[in-house]
Amino acid sequence: MKYDEEHCSKVDFDIDLTNLLPSPEEIRDFMKQPFNQNNMQLFTNLYQSLSEKDKSDYLFNLLENNSILKSDFIRYFESSYEQLRLETVLPFSFNEQLASITEKADEVAETLGELDFEEPDWDRFQGSGHYVPDYEVAQIVAEDEASDIFEEFVFDLKTVLQTGNLTDIISDFTAVFHGITCAEINDPDNNLGDLANEYFIDELKKLVKESHESLAIRVFAEIDYQNALELAFRFDALYYGEEKDYLQFISGILISTVKNKALAQMVWTAKTKFNSRLNLVPEFLNKVTKLIGDKKIWVESMESCFLQDLNSSIDLMEHYYENRIDEFEKTAPRLWGAFSTNVLDYLLDKVAKGTPFHVSLLKKNASQKSDSASLELLKQYILPEETVEFIDSMVANNAKARFYAHEKLFDKLIILINVNCLEYHQTYSMVDFSIVIPYLFDDRPIVAWEMIQKMITIKMASSKRSRDTYAYVASLLIMAKRIDGIDQEIRTLTSNLYNNKPNLPALKDELRKAGII
Repeated sequence: MKYDEEHCSKVDFDIDLTNLLPSPEEIRDFMKQPFNQNNMQLFTNLYQSLSEKDKSDYLFNLLENNSILKSDFIRYFESSYEQLRLETVLPFSFNEQLASITEKADEVAETLGELDFEEPDWDRFQGSGHYVPDYEVAQIVAEDEASDIFEEFVFDLKTVLQTGNLTDIISDFTAVFHGITCAEINDPDNNLGDLANEYFIDELKKLVKESHESLAIRVFAEIDYQNALELAFRFDALYYGEEKDYLQFISGILISTVKNKALAQMVWTAKTKFNSRLNLVPEFLNKVTKLIGDKKIWVESMESCFLQDLNSSIDLMEHYYENRIDEFEKTAPRLWGAFSTNVLDYLLDKVAKGTPFHVSLLKKNASQKSDSASLELLKQYILPEETVEFIDSMVANNAKARFYAHEKLFDKLIILINVNCLEYHQTYSMVDFSIVIPYLFDDRPIVAWEMIQKMITIKMASSKRSRDTYAYVASLLIMAKRIDGIDQEIRTLTSNLYNNKPNLPALKDELRKAGII
């Protein structure tokens, strides 16, 4: 049946109703209703009534214009997609690809250029229940807004990391990096940091780092590797020249994908073609030249980037140690100068023993560890008077006091404690009285007790006494009990403190809590 437009009445026809398509009006009404059982039946009828081409065209257009659906579709048919991806040779033009990168970069730069942090969007801040200074609020809302903007790029980048060719990955990440670098972001108060662009670069680097393992297991066609490497080095030569930022960034992706000698040789060919400065990326250069397997190339490469990266520098030093010990000894001070906080134990284990450089390392070791073992090791290579000179030269701190006690230099220790803790009533000292005073208990017990009494007197005479002061006084009295032969003196001093006039209830409470009274 259908509606008689003239009489608005139903007219019957002798047809099969089950094959009748719904009218446009029925479809519009259906779209406005929730998907109940009847609606679902109507949808099924509609779907089954359409030709395969109509359904295919509709679904393809839907997928093509929706990156989320398209990504889900590819993942659902991942094995088929991967096979096609590796077998399909797509047309490729460096000029077209470079043009595409710069076009996308302009879009990124334009998007970021619309950010304006001169006047913070205060409405973004959700109160935390306590006072937050305006400058902190400004930073919070700026980072929140920046994070929202960056999320616009993240989905596509994650998708290309999972499903794209290496050329696509290099192209898309290059475009976003270049766009960030070129963007003019208005952030006069540095709410995103000293340079707003660096905030987005750091976020991009985090994404690359998080993707390292998943990217490392992906497989790409040989021509894809060649195109991607040449694209990266060509772009670097064209747009960054002597600047190292892009090469350092993109090497974070390339290092995950270069896994064998053949790929390493591709890198070397592209590097040679564009005179790329891989010495600016030591970790990548180290991996590539190791995979190539030519020792001469590897050594020359590591020497060209020596001291730019700790691990690569250590690798070169290991080569020197095993093959050219004279070069190792000559170069070791340079390694120490560049990475002193990381290579002390490494160099102590390897440099020639007893040399001036070795002794200087032992002194540094003793100063840092400040234990008897490190001092005893140093003493094997210096004279007794040099040991005293070394301890004297240390900054007046707890380690210096510990070494004086270890060497039985109690007169020096007493002077150190007096000067740093007692004579000038210092509120801040590089010597912690409660840590160093026990060093005198066995050998100079009377002096130690006198010093404790003096410290208690100083604390009690302070105009800034607090409960913490009284707790400290109580702890000194507890500590003094470890000194032989002064039990009566401790009881007398404790009684005097407890019966102090005027009355000090907080002091009495701390003495009771310490178990002294």
